[in-house]
Amino acid sequence: MVVNYHYIYTSNANNNVVDITGDFTVAAAGATFKNGFGVQFPSSSNLVREVLGQKITSSYITRSANGLEASQSKAVIIPFDDHTALTRNTTDSVFVNTENDRSKVMGDTAHVLIKFLTPQPPATIGLAPFNPFLISNQRRRHEIHLPGDVPTDKADTKLFGTLADKSNPQIISSYYKTDFNWPWAMSFNERFNYPLELQSIDKA
Repeated sequence: MVVNYHYIYTSNANNNVVDITGDFTVAAAGATFKNGFGVQFPSSSNLVREVLGQKITSSYITRSANGLEASQSKAVIIPFDDHTALTRNTTDSVFVNTENDRSKVMGDTAHVLIKFLTPQPPATIGLAPFNPFLISNQRRRHEIHLPGDVPTDKADTKLFGTLADKSNPQIISSYYKTDFNWPWAMSFNERFNYPLELQSIDKA
């Protein structure tokens, strides 16, 4: 899955952050999985007043009254729980914008607004991309993060070190890498020309 994201901070006269708007657009998706997408912020969940604009269409995501994901020590938002809800103009969810012989799909955007209880110092909020993660095929505990990023409280830690994964919770920054130090996910500061379906990314 390929997600384009963009954040806008609103600050007060003291340069403290009042709210954050995050825009999340599904640019492409392959295979048959119906994947979700989340973001974990470094700040505590009790600093957030309200979260608006998330696209939640199924029942496997549980949210608190303020809109954050429930039972998380840090602030976690779920911009969408099923990428197919954001990929319109298509008759199926397979191979969205990853094959040249299929029609181009224009993905919708989840506009997520995060309001803080009180204005927060920028150091408390942190910097984009924060800690984004894919939720594999609507299995909430199956998280895929950027290399070195920590899992959320809901991740299944029993998956670490199985098959091709070499994550080791005992070693700092070892999460979500293979034994060759290859990442399970990547983030870029600009749009990425991703490979076509079935093309290995290291070859393309």
